[in-house]
Formats: sequence, C-alpha cells, structure tokens
Amino acid sequence: FKPSRLYLFDTGNGDTYSGDDRPSFTQQLQQKSRINIGRLPVPVSAGCPDTLRGLAVLGKLLPMRPDAALLNLGPLELQSGLSPERWCRTLLFMSQVCQTANITPVLMTWPPQPGISSSTARQSALLIKELGLALGIPVIDLYSAHLQEGITIHDWFRNEFAEHLTPDATGQTWLAGKISTALHMP
Repeated sequence: FKPSRLYLFDTGNGDTYSGDDRPSFTQQLQQKSRINIGRLPVPVSAGCPDTLRGLAVLGKLLPMRPDAALLNLGPLELQSGLSPERWCRTLLFMSQVCQTANITPVLMTWPPQPGISSSTARQSALLIKELGLALGIPVIDLYSAHLQEGITIHDWFRNEFAEHLTPDATGQTWLAGKISTALHMP
C-alpha cells in the first residue's frame, strides 16, 4: 500500500510545535515518505463533543478525493474519557464513509501517553487492529512499535507552545518515521 496522495486528518499532532526551526510533523512525513501529503486539521474545541470534532470535518475531506486518509485521531478522545469501544465505533463510521467515497482510510493505534492509561491504550489498539482487519484497511500500529522498541513516549509531551499536548521534535521524528515506513509496505 503506497498512496500517491494522502490527507492527514488530525488534531495537529505536532504541527503546533514551534519551539525551534525544525520542520513540522507534516513536512517531515512528506520528506520521509515522498508522498503528496495534504492536511485537514480537526479543530480542538472545548465546546464541541469529542466524538463530533472529526465527524464535523469529514465532509470537507470527501470532495478532495485523496487516495487515502490517515485518520490520525484518538488521543484527545481517549483522554477526555471516551471508551475505546465507543471510539472504535466512531472510527468504523468514518472508515465506512471514506470507503464509500473510494478513499482508503488508514487507522493508527497509539501508545499510552499523558491522560491515557496503559490498559486503555492497549484495549484501544486491539480494537483498532481488529477493525482494520475486519474492513481490510491498513493500520499503523504505533502501540506495538513502542513496545518492541522500548520507547517511553511520556517524555515527548512537554510542549508549552501547543494548546493541547502534542509530541515534541523527538516524538514527531519517531512518528513520521513509523508512518512513512508503514505507508511503503507492500
């Protein structure tokens, strides 16, 4: 699976980091993957229910007709107390909408991070991988990657520049590398 045009559907995931002159997460991902990448940010808003933030922006993605959409969401939803089961039902709906529009959804699992317990991250990762298998869509498994590499990602979330916790430069580089590698898998 290697899309020629991919849209990131996310809440910033590091693009809000402005502590130095390093490239943003999106720029790093574009450089590493050599894929045409667009970004459709999902606004972080305290007044909007977390499950509706992504759904509200999904309608903007459909007319863009990318080959694939990386549904890079989940940490804020899980941090706000949404259960992994309910979050996966939202991902199921979003994935089916993308598939109906001939856009390949790409799901991601997340390691534990500030505000997400190890058990919640594990349960969410298992459900997301099961969802990907059932729908026949790619899943970028960051949860398993962090276990295999012995990475402690809590240290990456000390970003005083963002309106919400996002990975620092080290985290962005790791994420971009993992996603880029996964997008080049046959």
